[in-house]
Amino acid sequence: MKKELNEILERLTQEREKRGWTIYRLAKEANIDPQIINNWFVRNSYPAIPGLRDVCDGMDITLADFFAEYDMVELTPNRKALLDKWDLLNQSEQDTVNAVLDTIIKGKK
Repeated sequence: MKKELNEILERLTQEREKRGWTIYRLAKEANIDPQIINNWFVRNSYPAIPGLRDVCDGMDITLADFFAEYDMVELTPNRKALLDKWDLLNQSEQDTVNAVLDTIIKGKK
C-alpha cells in the first residue's frame, strides 16, 4: 500500500511542478484548503477520492488520466461508485467490508 501512496503523491508532485504551481496554487485551483494537500505529503496519507477529484479538476485532467499515467488502475464507473461509497465509511466499517471481501475471495480459491 505504501508503494501506491508514494506513486500517487509523486504523480501529484509531477503534475503540479509541470505547471509551475506551488501547493497553495494547486489548492486554489482545486478550491480546497492548502493544508489538506500539505497533509497528504507530511502525514503520508491517502487523498480521499473527492479531494483527489477536485485536484484533478483544478489541473484540468480526469481521475482516469491521473491514474492511467502510471498504469495504476482504470477507474471504471463501477470502481468509482465503490470508492465513493468507501469514503463514506468510518475505519471500523471499512475493516468490516475488507473482512467480508477476504471471506468471499478465499471462498473462490
